[in-house]
Amino acid sequence: MAYRPSGSRDVRTIASALGVVHLVEGTVQRDGNRVRITTELIDARTDETLWSESYLRDLTDIFAIQSEIALAVASKLTARLSPEEQKDIGERPTTDLEAYDLYLQAKELVTNWRFAARSDDLPKAIKLLDEAIGKDPKFTLAYCILARAHDDLYHFRIDKTPERRALGDSAVNLALQLEPDPPEPHLAAAYHLYSSYRDYERASVQIALAQKTLPNSSEALWLAARIDARLGHLNEAITSLEKAYALDPRNPEIVLYLGLDYQALRRYEDAQQMGDRLGELQPDSPHFTDKKARTVWIRTRDATRYRATLDQLPSSIKDHSYWASDRFWLALYARDWPAAKRILGTSPDEDLFVGSNVKVPVPRRCGEIWLAALQGQHPTMESEFASARDQLQQRFEIHPDDVELLSTLGMVDAFLGRKSEAIQEAAHAVELRPISKDAVEGPWILGNLAAVYAWTNESDLSFRELTTLVETPNAAGSREIFKTEPIWGSHSEGSSV
Repeated sequence: MAYRPSGSRDVRTIASALGVVHLVEGTVQRDGNRVRITTELIDARTDETLWSESYLRDLTDIFAIQSEIALAVASKLTARLSPEEQKDIGERPTTDLEAYDLYLQAKELVTNWRFAARSDDLPKAIKLLDEAIGKDPKFTLAYCILARAHDDLYHFRIDKTPERRALGDSAVNLALQLEPDPPEPHLAAAYHLYSSYRDYERASVQIALAQKTLPNSSEALWLAARIDARLGHLNEAITSLEKAYALDPRNPEIVLYLGLDYQALRRYEDAQQMGDRLGELQPDSPHFTDKKARTVWIRTRDATRYRATLDQLPSSIKDHSYWASDRFWLALYARDWPAAKRILGTSPDEDLFVGSNVKVPVPRRCGEIWLAALQGQHPTMESEFASARDQLQQRFEIHPDDVELLSTLGMVDAFLGRKSEAIQEAAHAVELRPISKDAVEGPWILGNLAAVYAWTNESDLSFRELTTLVETPNAAGSREIFKTEPIWGSHSEGSSV
């Protein structure tokens, strides 16, 4: 829709932006149950129309028209279609047009909810998909998108419950039962295993099955790259994402993660280019405004510009727990203790998000423990901080498999002078999720253990973990951070690491 024809239409510019030679464009007009579609295939180098056609059909023929157009374009481009590809072109995703319309609405919500910072879009999408499936219980694609909606609610901690994960199980299993051969159910299964189970090996198997039929699927390439990044294969991840970007240059998810992977390998100029690209794709999105400024901060370690960017966001956004959390940690980084205290006091949310690649919601008052410790006030369990620490403990007891919560609990206990508990918790978190099993979140968890050792006067052990971190391809482990971040500048006995 970004390239809808206008008075200033320039097919050569559009083709250059998309990295293609040919374009298909057209119009759709609906009158009751009748639809008129006009379409043409254009050589963007010469603006020559290679083929055009007009269709006036009943709306029930819409899928047949799509198939005719696809076959005509393939023929004009002398593309050789395999029998499987010809079969796929001719198949209908559903026999119910109302169900298909509901599916399209839901897919838009599921695809874009993170970039719009609207987590309530996922329950809306689930409601639409349930209605679509009610109209067509054999609508495989609807089950695939339904699984992703449940997976995102679980993975991004909006509803991290066994019940939510089980709903994802059910949707994926039904999709595979209905159609075990097409690639889409395998993609859904791969995403489910990746996001809800962290089972990267089995997810890779499902991706391979999908890519047999869809070798040029940007979605499959993106997911394969995320799995490679988790397994520590960053160069392979970047290769897949660069191919996905060439195929789908307007996909913000691809641009976002390509920038993050460049950043992890300290390829800061490349990361900055992706940040600029995000701004072009979503100029009004606070999500991308944050990512672009964060890239500069990671490279320069100067928080001034990053803080200014977040402070300029509208109050309705910057006081939200996600953005307020970033503002709080940046204030700590800048040693601006009054600002950090003010941000905690004005945020209307009960949660504070901890981490970089990891975003762990903890009781907001845990931030007060962080602030007091960094100011050298030596907080203890005999103070008003005990209740915040106990709330964090209760959250972990409710979610005993939540490694990030366990690691954060270790940090809080270190600040409170609970040495044995802190070391046990932080070390166990590393055992559960070492870098060898998760090269994205593992470094953050190992960094917490190093910090716990530092704050409990085990400097030799801290240096041992730091030595591993600085050699790990992850921005969280760069030497610049250890030189400048306040948590490494002082600890409970007032010395430095």
